[in-house]
Amino acid sequence: MAKVISPLMSMEASGKLGDALVYFRIGGDNIVRQYTTPTNPQTLVQMAHRSIFGAAAKGAKAITNPATIATIPGSGGYSYRW
Repeated sequence: MAKVISPLMSMEASGKLGDALVYFRIGGDNIVRQYTTPTNPQTLVQMAHRSIFGAAAKGAKAITNPATIATIPGSGGYSYRW
């Protein structure tokens, strides 16, 4: 990645330039990199990980519900915010 000062004759830029370059900001710095086509692998391993992550997210959402917390053994009915 290249750090850019005044890209494209402006003080900042963001977005895609054709299918060649992508401009964006990180921590106040303008960055430019080569555009890469996003991929979405449909392998069995990837789909299994997505399923596991989705189940974990649903479980975490259920735990943050105050009514659910009171029913968890050993929780003492306390609610925690992270």
